[in-house]
Amino acid sequence: MVWTGGRDIAAAEIRQAPRLAPFRIEPGTFGPGRPDCALLLSRQHRVLLGGAGADGALAAIHALAGLPGVRQARPLVGLRYVHLLTDAHDIVIANGMHAETMLRTDRSERLLAGMDRSNVPPGATRPCRPILHNRQARALAARRDGPLWPRPSSPVP
Repeated sequence: MVWTGGRDIAAAEIRQAPRLAPFRIEPGTFGPGRPDCALLLSRQHRVLLGGAGADGALAAIHALAGLPGVRQARPLVGLRYVHLLTDAHDIVIANGMHAETMLRTDRSERLLAGMDRSNVPPGATRPCRPILHNRQARALAARRDGPLWPRPSSPVP
């Protein structure tokens, strides 16, 4: 871990800009213990579909909305998005779910624009796994038996 940061978002700000609302993944949505309790992620945050190694691919959580257990939340109070930056883009476990660390892109830089980034070192700019287009992610996840569906025995990559 080379840097952690966060962004507080007020409930009023989410009401004004619904795209800021998090997506909620219910326990067990992606298999036993995946996640092990409810998990909130920003819409662009990617989760790993499939096993460890080259088999897995990353999908933005908003692309999976509508699947049983994945929906956009409407928080009544504000929230804090936490960003984890590592030397190389990587996979971490969040509430039992494989999810990505921060990938430095034009989009992520815009999201961080309001933060003091003077102490943010250069970070990963190459994805650690293939990134699925939204349509691909929806099609594979909806099948629930495809090669990219999470396997309960998958270790941390």
